Amino acid sequence: MLDWTWSPYVAAFFAFRHVKRNDTSRKKVRIFKLDCLAWNELHRADKLFPYTPNMTILNPLAFGNARAIPQQAISIVSNVDDIESHVQSVEQIRSKNYLEVFDLSVSEREHVMKELALMGITASALFPGLDGACESLKERNF
Repeated sequence: MLDWTWSPYVAAFFAFRHVKRNDTSRKKVRIFKLDCLAWNELHRADKLFPYTPNMTILNPLAFGNARAIPQQAISIVSNVDDIESHVQSVEQIRSKNYLEVFDLSVSEREHVMKELALMGITASALFPGLDGACESLKERNF
């Protein structure tokens, strides 16, 4: 199971979230964009095993999950280990692009996180509760 979001801004938050300030060990973070509408036109699995390689997009209801709505969450259930390679093989067969990749420079972290905070996209908003509040305070003050 793999979590995704409908929001490119929430995706940027998660891409930069664990990058430390002034981190020189990495040069970029990566965001994947999946064309869910086009992918859902393909056959969806009704079971995972035994079955041909499959990736099914789920848009579950947010009952009992306080994080699902602020994170604009969707999920993917798959029976393949390498989802990116699976999507690429389907793209080759169908001659259609489903997956795009966006690389963002780590040097933009401070600017991006400040802009996201102005939009209300912070750990305290995405993770309701004590953990999110503490992470937001750490981001803002340390």
